[in-house]
Amino acid sequence: MAKNKWRIKEAVKIAEEAALKALRTGAEAILTEAIDETPIETGTLRRSGTVTVGALPDGAQVYEAAEAGTDQKDGGTIGKEKAVYISFNTPYALVVHEGAAPHKITVDTAKSLAVPVRKWKGDVNPYGSGKLPMLSKDGKYVLLGRSVNHPGSTGFKYLENAFNRNKQKVIKYAQAQIKKALRDAD
Repeated sequence: MAKNKWRIKEAVKIAEEAALKALRTGAEAILTEAIDETPIETGTLRRSGTVTVGALPDGAQVYEAAEAGTDQKDGGTIGKEKAVYISFNTPYALVVHEGAAPHKITVDTAKSLAVPVRKWKGDVNPYGSGKLPMLSKDGKYVLLGRSVNHPGSTGFKYLENAFNRNKQKVIKYAQAQIKKALRDAD
């Protein structure tokens, strides 16, 4: 009768490698869906989305590259942690995702808050009198004054929605890949 020899350490290593690989594949699919749902203004938020293994990326570095027009989808393996991360790396990613409560915006150093005319939806007073905001001298901006009451915004939940739609598929895929890797190891 042959004795079975258990190779626990080897099996754990094979299972962990297969799981990380499968989770990364699943995370890339989730990221692709999340990017499709991310609102577009300049595209920087979309380009800042990345999948990394082992650690979160350097957010400032990813943001800088995304702002310059470089897609950051594949962040690679950057740490030793046994984890896969999906992240969007702009200073405003969290506010776009979660939304913002109503708040007052006040400037300290600028003369006035301004919005490009093409984005302004309200009326303006080109002469600078009355309660309406006025146009800048060059006519390109609507000047709002030194403070405004921001009405707040609702979040888009682009990452959370994509994750929730796909998490069961990713779990099943990872389980299947682990079983396959262990079977193939014999």
